[in-house]
Amino acid sequence: MLKFYSGLFKSMAYKNIDDYKEKTTKFSTDNRCTGCMICKNSCPRRNIEIIDNKPAFGGKCVLCTRCINICPENAILYDGVMRKQYKGLNSKKRQDLHRKLRYNIGKGKGREVA
Repeated sequence: MLKFYSGLFKSMAYKNIDDYKEKTTKFSTDNRCTGCMICKNSCPRRNIEIIDNKPAFGGKCVLCTRCINICPENAILYDGVMRKQYKGLNSKKRQDLHRKLRYNIGKGKGREVA
């Protein structure tokens, strides 16, 4: 696990604020995105908006990579590359979390932070 994160953070490391701003604009999605809004509801900075049923990433990102790791389709790319997801949750807990995040969308609660 540490090897995965060290490689990911090394690719996202920055030396000054301009580098940081540039790195936060490198998130995108591919055609596997279903518009489920789990990424939006899990973002701790509320940096993700849904436009035309796809996530749009703003400028408040803190590079926590929660969106990459929580996406059920692994459709979120960083710098055009699909990153390996951290699988710390077993599949049952992961499914329960996804169900909870989707449920709160339908109930109008807006977001739920895991």
